[in-house]
Amino acid sequence: MVSILTGFFASFCDKSAFMILLLCNLLGSLLISPASAQMILNTNCDSYVNLEDPGGAMYHVDVHDQDQIGDCYAHAAAQFYDAWRFSQPDNRDQRYDLQSSGFEINQRFKMQRGDEEVNGGSLSSVIPMLLEQGTCSSKAVDWPFVKGKTVDNYATGVMKIYGKLLAAYKQKELELSKRQFGPLGSIMHQIAFDRWFESAEAKRIKSELFQKELAQGLQQLQALNQKFFKSNFVFNQSPLQHLTDGEDVIGIFDKMGFVKCEQPRVTVATHFTLKNRPSVVPGIIGQPGGGVKLGYDLTRIHTELDRGRAGAMPIGISYCGNVLKQGRAFEFKGFSEAICGRHASLVVGRRRGPNNRCQLLIRNSWGHYCGKADYSSDWNCVMDQKGMPTGSVWVDEDILSSAIFETQQISHGIFTNDPDALDFLRN
Repeated sequence: MVSILTGFFASFCDKSAFMILLLCNLLGSLLISPASAQMILNTNCDSYVNLEDPGGAMYHVDVHDQDQIGDCYAHAAAQFYDAWRFSQPDNRDQRYDLQSSGFEINQRFKMQRGDEEVNGGSLSSVIPMLLEQGTCSSKAVDWPFVKGKTVDNYATGVMKIYGKLLAAYKQKELELSKRQFGPLGSIMHQIAFDRWFESAEAKRIKSELFQKELAQGLQQLQALNQKFFKSNFVFNQSPLQHLTDGEDVIGIFDKMGFVKCEQPRVTVATHFTLKNRPSVVPGIIGQPGGGVKLGYDLTRIHTELDRGRAGAMPIGISYCGNVLKQGRAFEFKGFSEAICGRHASLVVGRRRGPNNRCQLLIRNSWGHYCGKADYSSDWNCVMDQKGMPTGSVWVDEDILSSAIFETQQISHGIFTNDPDALDFLRN
């Protein structure tokens, strides 16, 4: 009976909206007794696995730094793609200096989808594009910049300038609306203003009102260029002047032209497919020292890691990134950005950590930094032989399980070198 009901709830949740995942977890947890809760936790945590060690899929994959661009999913996808390139014999790709650019992946993906929002995305949805079209190396994208600077850093600077300009522009819009129509207290007034706002007269007035702020923004962009670019190389600055036409960030990046891949793309010979596994197979997670809690079933993550360092691939996770900063004090309270901090990373290892806790190794995309501003002291940052942080961090699996709402894992045995088979693999 329990198995029948569990299957029913799993099927029901698979067809339901994202926001009912928590309800599905609650219903499913009622079907699992505390006695079986430990079955959900990995019982082989003493089997140490680290894919970043020599011979592991992540050994040659560089740590990414997305800076303040919200394209974590694209950086996770880039690192997963490179792990596949470097570790699979059929690909025979040892060009370790050609690391895929997460920023270029996000820009291309959003442009092809017509998505104006620079932030957010899904690792599993972007992977088919990479398999079909390949990736652009960071070397090909970052070449115009001075040493130590990347396109991610430059784009972050551009976004800050854009944000200030946009705020000033919205203020000018408000002033203009009051000047033309007075307080918009009725729907009819609002409709009249909206119609007028798109007229040639309105665009001329808006442009005149905005000249001072635009000139300041262009000066800031010139200063940014001098800081970032080699010699006198500059990108096209004119797109900022089209802010009054409603240009979005993705469009501005595209017209500035600093994410164009001028070199042949990095491709793989053998393709794979990822399976999305939403948090709809819930469980009661046994905690060290006793007690239980709701959490994501980590069985499949450990099944992948059971393949060992030489055979396992990283596992993508979509989760509340606030768990990294809040540590063991983290409690899942919803999916809003403020209380969750939706994020994407890769799980690349496991170990038996301090106080006998089972821990998972998270490969993040926040660079090599591992300070208190981003990571709780509850978690252990991985250090290299020189005592410098590597960009990965060990996190208690029972705490992490309460933050995960989806995983993306490779389907072993479903590989092909036929690009036309990708339509089948997506199903």
